Amino acid sequence: MVKVYLREDEQRSSEKLSRVLRKFKKMCDKAGISRDIRKHEFYEKPSEVKKRKNLRNKISFQRKMKEIEGKYNQASSQDVV
Repeated sequence: MVKVYLREDEQRSSEKLSRVLRKFKKMCDKAGISRDIRKHEFYEKPSEVKKRKNLRNKISFQRKMKEIEGKYNQASSQDVV
């Protein structure tokens, strides 16, 4: 787990609290803490994790195949002309 601290010297005394909180939230987003919290908010069975991973890989593979087919079709259409 990544720890994020807002040092006192980063917080100027003239800054409003809302601005300091916004900075802190931005730092947390950069570190990926909010994404991690959302990921672990509910228990996910290992089989569900595997299904989601397989679906993501399947979609990625299909995109790559479409890209390859598009390049192949463009090359073959240029040869005909």
